[in-house]
Amino acid sequence: MSLQERVIRRIQRLCENPQPVILRLKNGEPYYACYLPVMVKIHEIDSGKLSVRKFNIEVDFSQIGLNVKDNLVGMGGFYYNPKYFGGDNAQKVIAAWDWFLKKMQVDEEDFLVALEGELVWETLLTGFEEGLTYYVLSLVVDLYALDSLGLNVTTKISEVGKQIRNHMRVYEKLSRKKEFSLSVKAVGDAYYRIKNLRLYLANLSSESRLARLAKLYGFDVKLGIHPDLTINGKSVEVKRVRGKYIIPKEREALITIISSESASITSLSNPIREGLRQGADIVAIEVGDLKKKDVKGFKTTWLGKDTLERVLRSAAGYNRKGIILLFSSTLEGIFGRIILAKTKKT
Repeated sequence: MSLQERVIRRIQRLCENPQPVILRLKNGEPYYACYLPVMVKIHEIDSGKLSVRKFNIEVDFSQIGLNVKDNLVGMGGFYYNPKYFGGDNAQKVIAAWDWFLKKMQVDEEDFLVALEGELVWETLLTGFEEGLTYYVLSLVVDLYALDSLGLNVTTKISEVGKQIRNHMRVYEKLSRKKEFSLSVKAVGDAYYRIKNLRLYLANLSSESRLARLAKLYGFDVKLGIHPDLTINGKSVEVKRVRGKYIIPKEREALITIISSESASITSLSNPIREGLRQGADIVAIEVGDLKKKDVKGFKTTWLGKDTLERVLRSAAGYNRKGIILLFSSTLEGIFGRIILAKTKKT
C-alpha cells in the first residue's frame, strides 16, 4: 500500500466517528482535547477511470490562529489546559500570543497558516501528535511573563524572529510551486521547514521555562545566546531531550498522543557532552522523567530528587563547572535532580 493510500485510509477511519477526543484528570477537568476528527471531511470524486479512486479532503480550520474551547487553548484542532504550561488561563495565553506575533515581524496570516497546516498534515500523515504546539505555547507564555517581570528578552526575541523568518522564507518559496498542490512529496518538502521550525521553538522553550522559574524563585537571571542563561552569575546551557517514541502496532486510537509516559527517553550522553564542551557552570536538561539511568561514556553520581527550586539552589552553590541539572514538569509539580558526571577514561 502506498503512502497516499495509507493516509486516505487513516482519514476515512478518522471521519467514521467525528467526535472530539478529550482527556481528563481524575477530577473530570479536561487537560487535552483533539478536535481534528470534527474538522476533517473526505469525499470520493469521479476520477474518470473505473480502476482509479480519487478523493477530495476538506479541513475546516474555522478561524486561523489561537482559539479557545472549553477553557482549553490551542490551534489546528489541538487544545491544552493553559495552566500546565504556565498560562494561568486562556485569556493570558491569548494576550501572550498577540504580544509574540507583534514582536516577530513576520506576515501573521502566512505564519499561522503554515503552523496549522503543518500540524494537521503531520498528524494525518503519521497518526501521531507530538505535542509540539504545547511547547511553542509554553515558549510564548514564558517569554511574555519574563518581559512582564522586567527581564530583558530582546536577545531571545531577536533569535526567535530570525529563525521564523528564515524558515518561512524557504517554506513560502516551496509552497508557491505548482507541485505543492499536486504532489505529496512537494507538500512534505515545504512542511519539513515548518516542522524544523516547530522543533527549534520547542527546544528553545526549555530555556524560557527555566529562566521564568528561576526568576520566580528569586534568582538573578539574564538571557543570552552563549550561554543560554546566567543564573546568580553562573553560566547555564539548556538542552531538551526528545523521546524515542515506542508506538504499538495495534492501536486503539487513530491519533496517538505522544507524552512522556509513552516515550523512551534518548540517552543523556549527547546533551551532557555538548553542554560540558560549551564550558557551562551548569548544564540544565529538560527531561520526561528523573529516573536514574546509565549515561554512556560518563561515570555518574545521582543526587536525590527534590523540588526544582531547592535543586537549582544546590546547583548554583557548587564551586565547580559542569554540574548537570535535570528538570521535569509533571502534573504534580516541577522537580529536579543533580548529576555529577566525569568522562570515563578509555
